[in-house]
Amino acid sequence: QWKILKIMSRRVSKVICVSSDIYKISLEKKLKNIILSYNPINFPKRIEKVKPRDIDFVFVGRMTDQKDPLLLLHSFHLLLKNSQKVTSLHLIGSGELLPKIEAEATQLGIMEYCNFHGDLPIEETLSILKRSKTLVSTSKYEGFGLARLEALASGCCVISTDTGGARDTLPLELDVGVFLEKNDASQICTTMATSLLEKYWEEEIIQKRITCVQKFQAEFVVKEWLEF
Repeated sequence: QWKILKIMSRRVSKVICVSSDIYKISLEKKLKNIILSYNPINFPKRIEKVKPRDIDFVFVGRMTDQKDPLLLLHSFHLLLKNSQKVTSLHLIGSGELLPKIEAEATQLGIMEYCNFHGDLPIEETLSILKRSKTLVSTSKYEGFGLARLEALASGCCVISTDTGGARDTLPLELDVGVFLEKNDASQICTTMATSLLEKYWEEEIIQKRITCVQKFQAEFVVKEWLEF
């Protein structure tokens, strides 16, 4: 596959890499004419305030080993054990691990707090994100990580493992409820609780999260492409 890409890269004007991880791999594989440019995405410039955000945590992704939903489930289980507050987790997506995840939720005794939606149309996914407080992404590796940006654009806090695109795209330098964690259930559990703190749910902070993703608007990315 990489041999074919290497040959093709010599015959095209540009090879677009959508994350720094992909860009670094392409350099290592000695591809030619490569550039780093993120996926263009259409986000609303401002969303209406949703009251209440009645879903504490949400996961959006395939139920596969790459996305590691088992890590999320164990993190959520720890949170329920350590907190007296009743909380909820909604999981959007399907895949080969779905039966195992559902069985694990039952075995851990947390199925009543979990809502498995399966695959949903994008409109329904965005509707759930706008009702949610925190997206948790527990992937072992990623390319671009679209769900994280969709969540930010919906006003959610974001907790992510340190995978491809996270350091490129997430506003980690700002104290706006965006967190990068190791693939560790205990640490993710602690950060899940932190993301529910009132200071991250002031309207000004919510709008800062939304504003952070505007640079990925299609109009800005296309303009960048034209300048290459």
